[in-house]
Amino acid sequence: MTELADVIGAPPPQEFDALSADEREALAALVERAAQQRSELLDRAIDDSLRHIPALLRGTVKRALGV
Repeated sequence: MTELADVIGAPPPQEFDALSADEREALAALVERAAQQRSELLDRAIDDSLRHIPALLRGTVKRALGV
């Protein structure tokens, strides 16, 4: 269960104990992939949004946003 807990950043609910080791491993991989996809989509959305900012201000806006 440690791998799944590492991926989600918290202990999983007790009901997850009913899953086999292979199922927990597969679930951890799916959750990790979903988090990676979410991160990529968020990065793309930020980049797309910054295109609406005049080029001279983009660096300042990025620093202000912490991206």
